[in-house]
Amino acid sequence: MVVDRNGYNYLTQQLEQRVLVLLAHPEEISKLAKVKALVTKMKGVMMENIEKALDRSEKIKILVDLRSKVKKIS
Repeated sequence: MVVDRNGYNYLTQQLEQRVLVLLAHPEEISKLAKVKALVTKMKGVMMENIEKALDRSEKIKILVDLRSKVKKIS
């Protein structure tokens, strides 16, 4: 990625400002850490839910296949 000199300066200024705000207000770091932990936890829950949904889908597919086989035999 190529960034022109002005873009680089702007990014540097933005980072400096945010660091200064965090240094001046350390409680914000704690809030940020809490939010990050919550997001990580929610990501884990969502991944677990997706895995369960995929498992259920596979089980439903098996049941549908079995139903089709039973129907053919009858």
